[in-house]
Amino acid sequence: MILVPPLKERTVFPELEELIQREMERGKIPGLAIALVRGSEIVWSKGYGYADLENKIAVTPGTAFRVASVTKPVVGTALMQWWERGRFKLDDPVNDHLAPIRLRSPFEDRAPVSIRHLLTHTSGLPAQLDAVPTEPSTLPTLEDFVAKRLETVRPPGEEIVYANGGYAALGYLVGRFAGKAYDVALREQVLEPLEMRSSAIGQPPEGTPAARGYFLSLLDGEHHLVPRYYVDSRPDSPACGLFSTVEDLARFLVAHLNGGMFKGSHLLAKRTVAKMHRLDVPAGPSGGGMGLGFMVDRAYARRRIFHGGDFAGCSAFIGTYPDERVGVAVLANVTGSAAARGAIPNAALRLLVGDYQPCDLGALRREPPPEEWSRVTGRYLWVDRDVSLAVEEGVLTLDAEGEKSFLELLEGGAFRAHDGFFDGFRFAFEYGEDGKAVRFYTGIWRADRQGDLVPRVEPNIDEKADLTGRWSGTCVSPMGALPIVADIGADDARVTVLSAREASVEEFRSGRGRLSGHFQLAMPGFGDFRVFVKVAVDGSGLRGEAYARGALGEFPMRVELARDLAL
Repeated sequence: MILVPPLKERTVFPELEELIQREMERGKIPGLAIALVRGSEIVWSKGYGYADLENKIAVTPGTAFRVASVTKPVVGTALMQWWERGRFKLDDPVNDHLAPIRLRSPFEDRAPVSIRHLLTHTSGLPAQLDAVPTEPSTLPTLEDFVAKRLETVRPPGEEIVYANGGYAALGYLVGRFAGKAYDVALREQVLEPLEMRSSAIGQPPEGTPAARGYFLSLLDGEHHLVPRYYVDSRPDSPACGLFSTVEDLARFLVAHLNGGMFKGSHLLAKRTVAKMHRLDVPAGPSGGGMGLGFMVDRAYARRRIFHGGDFAGCSAFIGTYPDERVGVAVLANVTGSAAARGAIPNAALRLLVGDYQPCDLGALRREPPPEEWSRVTGRYLWVDRDVSLAVEEGVLTLDAEGEKSFLELLEGGAFRAHDGFFDGFRFAFEYGEDGKAVRFYTGIWRADRQGDLVPRVEPNIDEKADLTGRWSGTCVSPMGALPIVADIGADDARVTVLSAREASVEEFRSGRGRLSGHFQLAMPGFGDFRVFVKVAVDGSGLRGEAYARGALGEFPMRVELARDLAL
């Protein structure tokens, strides 16, 4: 246990700074900012690294970042101000307040979507939110987006499915209740009363220094700039359109840690804050779930209220231990820094309450492994990612596509994660008749078992293979498995994706059983991509990786092709 002196006697947090530097190096994060809150004060804030790599402009606590889904609890706060004023009830059908437009749902007659459903991600809307890297003038208005592009795919109330579109409808409601544009209403109701002067929807306020967003390429190991992108509607989506600084977000946390009070004024009533922080919809047996606009769980035996955000070129987190009245805000300017935004803020919260302990892998090792470990190991599908649970060097390790957390067995058969994205989360498993886990629950998420662990097999490349001819198969992308056909010649190749989009392979190289090059691919609703391909003949197939690089970053994909013998 590290004993922490009172905050007023401290000017630095060496344990936290060491962790931040380590996580930034490990995750290759260009820039990061953090602010800590205790009671009604911002007790510490600092910037690390660069807001602009090209011009070597440093991050400060006053640097604005896009905060992605951390926008949602801010929108939820604005909406609950209208609940206090009696403009709606949480279980009102949302269409009663959207009229004359409607949120489309084939289940409306027997199970209308309520405002509570939207706040808790139980509306039945799908998870997918189209990201459109284009000029805002070509995007629909927020009203048109809600009326024409949102439609439920399951009855409301059945399960938590994180749906960005639901918060588009809630943001639109904020504007309707206020009688003005949503972004103006949010500024007047929340940002200005909390003195969040460096925050705004769509872009930072004029004169506010802003971080440029980057992604780290798995192909070349370099940082690449993410160009300006827009999401779903004008003004930028209530699901993820806010730009802010860690100190502004810390002011938002001050209000939520003090019963809605900020500098003597009420942003919300105390009972409203308590209602937002209460577990409203449990998500399985792990103890986590949704409050109203916030996620709720227990981390390291303490009640935790939080929300994270990730999108192209940014990662964000705000979290509190509300009973201890401490909070943290962390912002980074790179895609895929989820491990850092899990480990850093949770360490900060524990430092604030004086019970921080670095992850000790030695203390987690058990020989031989407990029976529970063999029951839970395997492959799982978590959201849209493949994750594995395996015993590595005596520690039960969760590997989410290279991001690792380490699980500690607790009394009663639950587990607690240490380090990485899942740091502090409780894991609870459900078991089948054979005693093997069939799924696990953590936070608001459920992951279903896909099978046993698959031993890693090194490729056996046939360097004498002739690659010429037609090959067909799939490219497994974030949008699912895409059919792909490759016509390979001695000196060139053409690729057809989705049976309709044919492209020439540029910088084509072939030999010794290997092929590489890149081609252009346009995906409606997602923009243009340059796809880099590296494949080799392994056994009877052509297998390898493709990296789709576009305005939203870079997406690794698995390619598996077989020779078309019909030709």
